Amino acid sequence: MLNVARSCLAAADTAGCTPRQKLTNVQFPLALPDMMLGINQTIMFAFGMLVIIALVGTRGLEHDTLVAISKVQPGEGIVAGLGIAFLSIIIDLLIREYSRTLQNRAWRAG
Repeated sequence: MLNVARSCLAAADTAGCTPRQKLTNVQFPLALPDMMLGINQTIMFAFGMLVIIALVGTRGLEHDTLVAISKVQPGEGIVAGLGIAFLSIIIDLLIREYSRTLQNRAWRAG
């Protein structure tokens, strides 16, 4: 698995872990921060596409941003854009902290 040191796998083999135990107790916890990074990047890409999604006909913050851009209303556009930016920053920070917590838990257990 990604980002799992061979020494960790060798230690699990030495301890007599079954393949399932290695997967659930060694490989998955050590690779979880990298998987969380992929989830984080997917969410950030989705936030980046919000204004384009408004072209499909959705009603939300992305619609307000598109309307403000098309009607040249900079105040509304800035407020909607900042709302999208703050949402993405908050979610990014939450995912990073959760990933850091998972990584610390994996290192303490190992």
